[in-house]
This record gives sequence, structure tokens and C-alpha cells, in this order.
Amino acid sequence: MMNIRVLKIMILFCIVGKCYSQSIYDYYSVKCYDGQIELLPSNLEEFYNASEVSITYGNKSFFYNLKSQNIENLRIHRTIIDTLLIDNECIPNLRKLLITESKINVLILKGTSTNNSLLNDIALIYDSIGNTFVETENFDSLERLFVESNVYFSSNDLFQNKNIKSITLYESNIDNIPEEIGKLENLEYLDVSRNNIKKIPEYIFELKNLKEFNLHLNPINKRKVKSIRKKMSWCKVVYDFAGNG
Repeated sequence: MMNIRVLKIMILFCIVGKCYSQSIYDYYSVKCYDGQIELLPSNLEEFYNASEVSITYGNKSFFYNLKSQNIENLRIHRTIIDTLLIDNECIPNLRKLLITESKINVLILKGTSTNNSLLNDIALIYDSIGNTFVETENFDSLERLFVESNVYFSSNDLFQNKNIKSITLYESNIDNIPEEIGKLENLEYLDVSRNNIKKIPEYIFELKNLKEFNLHLNPINKRKVKSIRKKMSWCKVVYDFAGNG
């Protein structure tokens, strides 16, 4: 019989993640209030040995003291904090970062000059993150970025990652595709659906390794879409005319 806690997490991911597919993890949970840890597993050693951890209502003090050699997948939920630092020296084996329903003004991703970060998958879902969204230091490991319903999303630093292969900016209140994306030669998947994009810039047509380009639910007329498909014959351009009214 399926563990009830795992089932709840599966349901949560189905609700808040449009298409953020990943393995379902049985996370250890942590809740913080007013700087005090309210709930932790009874065995702290067991917690710090966990590879999947979920933190709800986290605070600056908790994240400052969070150090683990074992955490590979970290979920931060319903957290309000001005600056969040994810430091490779403190969590050296972190591979996936999921932030949901949180308000974070500055997210700093810090690698080391001698040891490249393993963090290659970042998802931001229903977040409210300030315009100075991401600062990076020695961080070039990102391969996948998923953003959904993030009204204030802005991150030139993340788009400097030359290894990135997949970017989703779904319902992220953008009216143009960031110029930095046009320089990502290894990009294979780009989803900018449900935004206010009316024109595709010329630099997107230079992405010769792009395999799928999702423009669904943007105010682009049929003639422009046909022209885009012709210019990008090597790529699948997704746009449902019926769905776009």
C-alpha cells in the first residue's frame, strides 16, 4: 500500500506543477516560526542524513545554519525572506531546488571556484520574487529552469548558464523573451506559454539546437505563427489556434 505521505506529495505536485515532472520524494519536513524550529524528526541525525528535505515557513536563521552533505533535493515552501543564499559549500550535493508559494527578494546561488555546483534543476512555482531575482557566484551547472506564475520573475544571471537545455517561463508576466536566451547554444526546449508576447525577436531564430518552442496562449496572430514555423523548420513550434481564441 502506498505511503500516505508520499500520496499527499504526489497530489501537491499535480496541483501546483503544470508540467514539472520529477520523481516523487518522501520529504522530511521542517517548519519554522519566529526563528524557532517547531517540527523536526525526532532523530536529528536521521534528518541530516536525508537526501530529500522540505522546509515550510523557513527563516533567515534556519537557512544560515543549514549544512548537509546529503541533501540532494530541497523544497522551500511558503517562506518569506529578503535574501536566500544557497551555498555549494554548505549543501555540496544539492541537485534540485524547488521553491513554491514563497516571497524571496534576492536568491543567491553560490558555487565554489574549485568545486562546481551539482545544482542543475530549479523550479519556481507560484512565487513572488523581487526584480533582483538571482545573483550567481561560480555557478554554471544549471540545465533546467522551470518558472510558473512568478509575476516578478527577472534573472539575467541564470541565463548566463551555457549548459542550460530547458527553460519554461509559463504565465510569468513577460512581454518579450530575454535577449540572454538567444545566446544559449545548447538550449533544446523553450516554453513561454501564457504570457503577453506579440513578437519573436530575431535572436531566437539562431537557436539551432532548439527542438521545441511553445508559444501557446500568447497574442500572436496566425500569419506570424506560420512565419515563425517556416523560419524554424528544424524545431517544433507549439501554438494552438483554437486554444488562443
